[in-house]
Amino acid sequence: MHSGYECQNRNSSGQFLINPRLSGLFIKFKNKKINKKAITCLDPVFLKTKAEWETYACLENKSSSKYILVFIMGVSKQADKIVDAAVKCANENNLHILILGDQERWYKYRHIKHYGVASPREFIRLIAEATCVFTNSFHATAFSIILNKAFYTEMNISNNERIQALLDIVGLESRIMKNGKMEYLYTTDIDWKRVNNKLEIAIMKSKEFLEKSIQ
Repeated sequence: MHSGYECQNRNSSGQFLINPRLSGLFIKFKNKKINKKAITCLDPVFLKTKAEWETYACLENKSSSKYILVFIMGVSKQADKIVDAAVKCANENNLHILILGDQERWYKYRHIKHYGVASPREFIRLIAEATCVFTNSFHATAFSIILNKAFYTEMNISNNERIQALLDIVGLESRIMKNGKMEYLYTTDIDWKRVNNKLEIAIMKSKEFLEKSIQ
């Protein structure tokens, strides 16, 4: 749906654009007078099923370790607050902490186990085997949802629109953190049946749109 740039098409109907910051999540029309409904198209990772991703990640032998996975994308001003929130929840729930790929905070949190850099398979496996995921990443959030894994996502970041849109679609706004603070008490209880039903509808609509677009 987009190739990383803003595409504007001027015609008698007005202007439209594909917002590159949303990476394919949805099309926004600039001219509100256009009598067309915007289409929400999910990220391509949702085109594979939970079982397919588990097979890809080689999850035949699941880990018995109970840990909270912390994955921080890029250099984030909120990173320390994300880690601190995860540490607090881990201590209160007798869980270990595993920090993935956050070398910037390695020394400060050297007492916490760091995984380093993970391959795509390892990334998915680490999410699948975690008790909960703390992150500021869209794809860590997306795979947590796909794999039915509890998570909390920091939203005080730049370009958070597609994370917010995804959480709105599946009704998981309660998993939002702001400055490392959760709106509700820590819990891994999520009604995944309800979430999966909402997600399945969105996936079906996305596939229908893509199929019609390439015909």
